[in-house]
Amino acid sequence: MYSGSLADQVEVTLDNLGIMQREVAKHRPGSPVSSQPFLGDTTIYIRKPDHAAEIIRMLDSKDLLSPTSRVVHADICRAELLVEIETQDPDITAPSA
Repeated sequence: MYSGSLADQVEVTLDNLGIMQREVAKHRPGSPVSSQPFLGDTTIYIRKPDHAAEIIRMLDSKDLLSPTSRVVHADICRAELLVEIETQDPDITAPSA
């Protein structure tokens, strides 16, 4: 969505992450429920290196950056995407075998 608009793509991504967080919280007692998604170990992939400062500013203004957040210039698989955000909830552990 929003081909060419970095800010709109970030907002849609954050909305989607928030939806996923709320769904997880329904099945995991004690999980935080917030209007903002929790970004734990996060990698932010950007198509254009000059977008790095804007992405950092947008996420920092929402207090969504953590010490482990990183911005990486990458060839994102879908041409219309300017950004992808990959994050992992540190409270989720791998299932034991």
